[in-house]
Amino acid sequence: MKKLLFVLCIALLSANDIAIDMHLSKTKAYQSEAVVLDVNISQIDHSKVMLFRFSPKKSPKYQFYQVDFQEDNRHRNLKHRYKYLIYPTSSGSVDIEFDTVQSITDEGKIAYAISGDRDNVKALKTQDIIHEVAPLRIDVTALPKGVKLVGDYRLEYKIEKTTLNAFEPIHIRIGIKGNGLPLEAFDTIEESPSYKRFKQKPLIKNHHLHDSTQSSIEWRYALSASQSFTLEAIEMQAFDPKTHKHYTLTVPQTPFTIHPISPDKLLDKVDYPPKAQPFDWGWLWLTVSYIGVFVAGFLMPRDILKRLQKEVTTPSKLELEIAQTQTPKELLALLLAQNDRRLDALIGQWNQLQTSTLKELQKRALEAIT
Repeated sequence: MKKLLFVLCIALLSANDIAIDMHLSKTKAYQSEAVVLDVNISQIDHSKVMLFRFSPKKSPKYQFYQVDFQEDNRHRNLKHRYKYLIYPTSSGSVDIEFDTVQSITDEGKIAYAISGDRDNVKALKTQDIIHEVAPLRIDVTALPKGVKLVGDYRLEYKIEKTTLNAFEPIHIRIGIKGNGLPLEAFDTIEESPSYKRFKQKPLIKNHHLHDSTQSSIEWRYALSASQSFTLEAIEMQAFDPKTHKHYTLTVPQTPFTIHPISPDKLLDKVDYPPKAQPFDWGWLWLTVSYIGVFVAGFLMPRDILKRLQKEVTTPSKLELEIAQTQTPKELLALLLAQNDRRLDALIGQWNQLQTSTLKELQKRALEAIT
């Protein structure tokens, strides 16, 4: 039998014209544990045309991510629903504060604002009212000492070879996947006098769901050594708030056998700098050709150059994701998740674009970010 534990905290602000209803999935949580915040804003006074803007305030005591947004835009009966993931980053009492703005306008002002074309944009005139919403409090329990990962994670690693020749690269891959606090970069293999360490920037992926975050991180290292050594065990302390389980992800201690190479094999037979050669005029012709290319590029009409540059431009990840959306609703969810100011105007006009096709909406989104 599944038990549903959801509404543990309710904050309701009701004025003459709007009602704000907020729910936290829990009021007691561990540090870095996901807490779901649901917010419903409804228009009560139906004699006015209203717009809403809502968001938690930024704070060093918590992180937040918007994971859903729904809108009922019936005439003079506006309703907004927001869903956020809140991750407390400090222990003790943590207050979640909010920025809430109600904008009042009328049909005449809306008609005036949308009457301009793209070269003559007219601002929508509104009366903005800032609502002071009482903060929601979460009592946060500190994590066990030494914990680096919060959530349910699993470890994968691969060491290609443990017996190598001197200075041959030792390739090591370490990965962590699971659900929990969005992962951030940190090192797993430290530097040592026993080997030379080469590394790439960790590859991190965080995908926010309605009640948690799917996270993964992958490290790729290459080690180089002149003699045998032992790579000490790598231990990462983790804690799962759902099961209250404290566990350790471990890459075991690994010995490496390094075979020495004769110094004669490490020396090349090429003189550097090379011996003196007869004067070569080729460099002069090469320099003249470079200057010619530079002058030709400088004299090329700029519109042709821009067109050529545009043709070889590689689409960004966001452009590809926009092109792959299947429905207007999926496209709106993708745009909201970006939290990109360039998309605010398009999102604000979404209700007036209900009759537009998916291709038209995708075209507008691509124009907004380019």
